Amino acid sequence: MDAIICNAGKGTRLGELGVYTRKCMFRDAHADKSILWYQLDALHELGVQRAVIVTPERDTQIKAEIHRMHDRHPGMDIVCVPAATHNVLESIQIGLQHTIAERVIRLDGDVCILNRGDLASVRETTGNALCCFPPAHCVLNTSTPVVQGGAISFWSPQAESAPVWSCIDVWRREDLVRVVENPAAEESAFFFHRVNRLQAASPPIAVEIVAIPPVYEIDTQEDLALLTARWDAHAKELEEESLRYWMGLRDYPAFTVDKEALWKIDAALLLEHIKEDERILEMGAGLGRLIEPALAQGKLSRYSVIEPNPHWAQAIADRFVNEPRVRVFPQTVADYVAQEAVEQADVALGFGWATYLIHDGSLHRCLSRLPASKLLLKAPEPPQERFARLRVDHYSRELGTRYISLYRSASETCRLVRNAGWIVRELRRNLYPDHLESAYGSRTFLIVAKRP
Repeated sequence: MDAIICNAGKGTRLGELGVYTRKCMFRDAHADKSILWYQLDALHELGVQRAVIVTPERDTQIKAEIHRMHDRHPGMDIVCVPAATHNVLESIQIGLQHTIAERVIRLDGDVCILNRGDLASVRETTGNALCCFPPAHCVLNTSTPVVQGGAISFWSPQAESAPVWSCIDVWRREDLVRVVENPAAEESAFFFHRVNRLQAASPPIAVEIVAIPPVYEIDTQEDLALLTARWDAHAKELEEESLRYWMGLRDYPAFTVDKEALWKIDAALLLEHIKEDERILEMGAGLGRLIEPALAQGKLSRYSVIEPNPHWAQAIADRFVNEPRVRVFPQTVADYVAQEAVEQADVALGFGWATYLIHDGSLHRCLSRLPASKLLLKAPEPPQERFARLRVDHYSRELGTRYISLYRSASETCRLVRNAGWIVRELRRNLYPDHLESAYGSRTFLIVAKRP
C-alpha cells in the first residue's frame, strides 16, 4: 500500500497562525511531534511502503521535518512532491504519478492521528473505504463532513447520528484515478462531490465505511485549540499509564546495557556532589543501590527514599532494616511533595526519575514543591540534530515489553527546572561512554541546580 498526503493547502482559515506555519507542522508540545509526524507513524504501523507528500512550491518547513525524522520509519520511502495546486483533486492527481501500489490510502495534511495503531482496521479492507468515527467524539457544525446514505455531505441537525468522515480514505488505484479524472461539466472541484457522483455512475464506484478512532482536523483556530487540549490530555493519560506499568513490575527489569557499570558512574557522581552529614532525598530509587557507597562511608545523616513501586520500596526497606538513617516512602513524588510537613533535604536526586514524567505540568509541580536546597537531575536527552524531545512509546527490546518515557533535551529540561524556581549551576553532558548509552540514540546529561 502507498499513501498520498495532501499538504499543498494554504491554511487561510487559521488566520495569522496559518501564514507562518504549515497546518501539518503544528506540534504536540509534550513530545515535539508534528501532525505530519503522527501521520507517518500511523502509516508506518499500517505497513505503507511509500508515502507521497504533496507540498506547496518553495516549501522548506515540511522538507526540514522529513529530514529531522529521516530514520524513524525504516522501510518506508517518503517522497516530497512540490506542486502548485488549486484543490485536493489536483494534489491527488499529482500524488498518483509518484505511487506504484495498487492500493492507496489518501489523507488530508491537517488531520492528526493520535495513536500509531489507529488505522489498523484499514488492513481488513479490500475495496474502497471512507474512514469514519462516531459523531459523539466530534464538535459538530455545518463544516463537519459526515456520511449519510453512503454520500458525503456536511453535518446538519437531520444528520445528527451520521458517522463523521475523517478526511482519510482508502482506494483501489484504478478507482482513485477515476475520481480525479474526467469531471462532469457542471461539477464543483470538491473531492467529495466527485466521490458522490461516481458512486451513482455506470459502472458505480463502491465505497464502504470503515470505523477508526477519532482524529483531529484543524481548519480553524478553534480546531487547533481542541487538538492542543487533546494532546495535553493524551500526555496525562500516557503518564498515568507509565506509572501503572512501573508500579506493577514485581522484579526489577533486566537491561541489555551494563547497568553495573552505569551504577558505578552514578555513585561516583553522587559522592562528588554531597558533603558530610547531609540529608539526601532520592526520587524513584529503584532498588536503592545508588546510595550504598555514601552510606558505607558514613557521609549521610539521613537518606529518604521515594519509590512508588511497592515491591521495590519493600526491598529497600528490607535491605536497610537495621539502618536508622534510612526512611522509605512507598509513594509517588507528587504525593510526597503534596504533604504539609515533610523533612527538608540538603540534596534531592532523580537519576532517571524525570524521564517517566510525560506531562510538563506534573514535572513542574514536583520540582517547584520539592523540599530540598540542591537538585541533581539526570536524564537521557534525544539526539540534538533531530529532536527537541523523543517519546518512546513502543515495544522495548531491553525491557521485553511496551515502554513509555519522554526524553527531553538538556535545554528543555533546564527551562523546566528554572521555571520551577531553581538556579541551574552546572550542566554536564555525555556522562557515559558510547557503549553504555541508550539504544534510542540518546545522550545522558546531569543538571545541578540550587534554590536561590
